[in-house]
Amino acid sequence: DPVSDKDDNDIISNMLWHSLARMMDYIKTSGGSSLLQKEDLKSSSSSPVDIDNYVLSMSGWTFERIENEIQLMHQTLDDLGLPLVLAHGDLKPSNIIVAQEVDNNKNSQQQPSLHNHHVVLIDFELGGLNYRGYDIFKLFRTSSNENCGHGQYPKNMKAFVEAYVEEMRQGQKEQARDTGGHGN
Repeated sequence: DPVSDKDDNDIISNMLWHSLARMMDYIKTSGGSSLLQKEDLKSSSSSPVDIDNYVLSMSGWTFERIENEIQLMHQTLDDLGLPLVLAHGDLKPSNIIVAQEVDNNKNSQQQPSLHNHHVVLIDFELGGLNYRGYDIFKLFRTSSNENCGHGQYPKNMKAFVEAYVEEMRQGQKEQARDTGGHGN
C-alpha cells in the first residue's frame, strides 16, 4: 500500500500522513472515485461523470499518481528528519480567541497591549503529532483568506513572526543555560 498512516519507526506517524491516508482510503473504498453531475462541469447534461476519468482527461492526475506524489512527499520530509511536536492541526484565525484582561483598578492608566491579553485556542479535533511548522503554515495559509481585518494581514503576520522568533531565541537561551552552554 503506497499511502499508509503506519510508519516503520512509530505506531502512527504524524497527523498529516494519517489524514492523507484516510482520505485516500475513503476514495478507494467508495469505488475509487466519486461522481459529479455534468452540470457541475458546466455542461447541459445531468448524467454522472467519473471524477478519475474527468481529472485524467483534464490534467493528467490519476489516483495512482496522487498516491505516488504523497509517498514521495512523505519520504522527502522523513529524510529531512523534521521534529514532530504536539500540534493543533487547524490553526486559523477563527480558532483563536484573544481576550483582554480586565483591570478592576479604576485608577489604572494601563494601556491595552499584547501583554495584557490571553490567547485561547479552540477546536482541537485535528490535534496530534505533526511537523513543528505545520500550524504556522496553516495559520499563514488561512489568515489571508479569512476576515482578519482589511489590510491587517501583513502587519499581523509580521508581528507573529517577530514574536515567534523572539520566543525561539528565549528558548535557545534557556536551553543553553540549562545544559551549561553545551547544547544537548
